[in-house]
Amino acid sequence: MIFPGSTLFNTSKTWVVAAELIETSRLFARTCATIDSAWLEKLGGPLCTYTYLHPHWERNRGEVVASEQVSLFGLIIVPQRPVSYGRIDPDQASDIFIQSALVHGDVKKKFDFMLHNQKLIDDVCGMEDKIRKRDILVSEAELCEFYHKRLSGCYDMKTLSKYIKQRGGDLFLRMKLEDILRYHPDEKELSLYPDTIHLGNQRFDCVYTFDPEKNEDGATVKIPASHAPVVPSEALDWLVPGLYKEKITALIKGLPKIFRRKLVPIANTVDTIVNDMPKTERSLITELGNFIYNRFGLDIPASVWPSDLLPDHLKMRISIIDPHGKELCSGRDPSILRRNISSKIDPKESREFKSARKKWERTGITGWDFPDLPERISITGKNNSTWVLYPGLQETSRQEKSVNLRLFLNADQALDSHKQGVARLFSIHFSKD
Repeated sequence: MIFPGSTLFNTSKTWVVAAELIETSRLFARTCATIDSAWLEKLGGPLCTYTYLHPHWERNRGEVVASEQVSLFGLIIVPQRPVSYGRIDPDQASDIFIQSALVHGDVKKKFDFMLHNQKLIDDVCGMEDKIRKRDILVSEAELCEFYHKRLSGCYDMKTLSKYIKQRGGDLFLRMKLEDILRYHPDEKELSLYPDTIHLGNQRFDCVYTFDPEKNEDGATVKIPASHAPVVPSEALDWLVPGLYKEKITALIKGLPKIFRRKLVPIANTVDTIVNDMPKTERSLITELGNFIYNRFGLDIPASVWPSDLLPDHLKMRISIIDPHGKELCSGRDPSILRRNISSKIDPKESREFKSARKKWERTGITGWDFPDLPERISITGKNNSTWVLYPGLQETSRQEKSVNLRLFLNADQALDSHKQGVARLFSIHFSKD
């Protein structure tokens, strides 16, 4: 403790310096003065001890940094000061830089070689998502090793730019498929997972995710909101060819024992179904029941098929998107196709919609004096966004005794209105009768 006779006794600051220590009844510090700890590092000089903690990649600084801790006689005088770690431990700094900045891509602006390499990696991950295996892409350690061989001693973005400039470009850092593949997947197997699928009279993009913990697990078909009402929901039961056999197997294995035991060996039964049962756009359960009855003589009620118990990846996930590709809603229940979401994506203010209205819409119609109406028409807007519109008749008030021809965004709404419009035309035409 500070000697009681000192002017600093009971009034000292956090840090003091004492000229002498005297031990009587206890150890006293005498001839004391307050000192600013910020002075100690310079005063201590070589007596100071430096420790570096928590080295990590700093995105904004574009380099690997660590917290520097300075001690003097065991007392911490600088608790944590960020410093560049490359000059302290170049090897470890290089490891951190390559893993965080180059492999994980945690940088403010990516170099062209990083974009190129990431696209290759995404393509390989896409293959894995399709065939539901995580053994095609090399490990993260092998990706790091690729850069280590070419960037020895590089631990910040400034040095990386210097390396690229010295080599006359970044070609030496661009990966090839052979650099990141453990093996080449079978092309025939990959073809069973198409990037687009045919539903009704349209083709739609299909994407894949392999992550049972995510809602997106399995195959997802992206359907524009304008096309959703006309997509046959039964066609979604058939999934994609790569998941079809697994789904048939799961359905048969989930049957009650009284039916299942009549279809053993199940593997042979599934092969027969996959190879011989024609694919249609009708309900898979209906077609499966009919085929088994005709081929095996077994009548299976539709109610006992375990459709609801299938794992999620064996049910097609539906993503309803707007003209810009933004997801409006999603789910695995086909009823999502019939939801009225036109209010979210109403194109009525677009120039293309107004042009289509001028071409198609009429008022004051008292007889069918125009050609047959198509079931639907398509218009193309900005960014190549496509909308499906449904022409139909529309009732007017009883006093007007006429109908209008209108364009609808919803197929069901168009059909209901058209029926009433046709009925009104009949009543007008046969009013004398």
